[in-house]
Amino acid sequence: MIHAEKATRAHGSFTPGLVFDDIDCDGESEAAYQANDYNCYVSNKGAAIFELDSMKTKHNYCCTYTSQPIPPESFRDKFYAIGSFAAEQLDMSSFDYALEEADKNINRVVYAKGLSLRQDDAAHPLSLRKTYLFQKHVISVDYEIINRSSKTIECRFGPEIRFQLALDLRDLEFYRYNGHERIPMPVSEAPLEIQSIAFLSFNSNFKENVEFRSPQNTWFQISNTIEALKPSEEFSVFCMLPGQEAPSAESHAAHEHIYQGTVIRAGWDVVIQPGSSSQFSLSIHLHA
Repeated sequence: MIHAEKATRAHGSFTPGLVFDDIDCDGESEAAYQANDYNCYVSNKGAAIFELDSMKTKHNYCCTYTSQPIPPESFRDKFYAIGSFAAEQLDMSSFDYALEEADKNINRVVYAKGLSLRQDDAAHPLSLRKTYLFQKHVISVDYEIINRSSKTIECRFGPEIRFQLALDLRDLEFYRYNGHERIPMPVSEAPLEIQSIAFLSFNSNFKENVEFRSPQNTWFQISNTIEALKPSEEFSVFCMLPGQEAPSAESHAAHEHIYQGTVIRAGWDVVIQPGSSSQFSLSIHLHA
């Protein structure tokens, strides 16, 4: 489909821009940014990205698989207990966000949602604003959480991203950055608090670097989803940490293991006083 779409764009007459249409035929209008370097589609449901096409590699990064009934969406907003990804308090992915602003001149869309976060056996009203800004090779996602309750809110907040970064795990390399120095990702169950991570993928004979950056220190937790396919066509799905190898042929002789995607959790630990707000930002950079 990406090949066909690129072929239909007349050379010299295509103008990148933001449009609104029912892309997925669900009866609702979605935001679609289409450009020469990537296409990005955002749903009102969860204000999540449900398709991200690289025009360079002809690859949809949101084309993931899981045995659980989880849609292949990215930037699924979640609240956790402060200090960990383990205790999830609220998943916003099923909520309908309101489209608050759409500026086609600068390719920006703003979504908003009121919510109630339960802590200490009480419900606390909050407001969430989520802004997408589409630029060449970059998608910026800015958040603002406003505490409308009379109590101080302490939590970890952040998006969950599900990307198929390559067709095969052997075609994927993981990195973190220390300044401008690129360092291979360590194999560790503990999340890393850093400002950027990167994935170097090889698709369709093209190499593309997918980097996530934040101006703030950000907690990142990464796992790979692997499908174990049996001759009976039954399957199981399990997670692997970056750098880990698939189970050996000796221990799983009757299985074929297929990489089905990477789950990236990003999060910020925050303390928000009553009537105050906190801002966060995470951007995706696609480059050679």
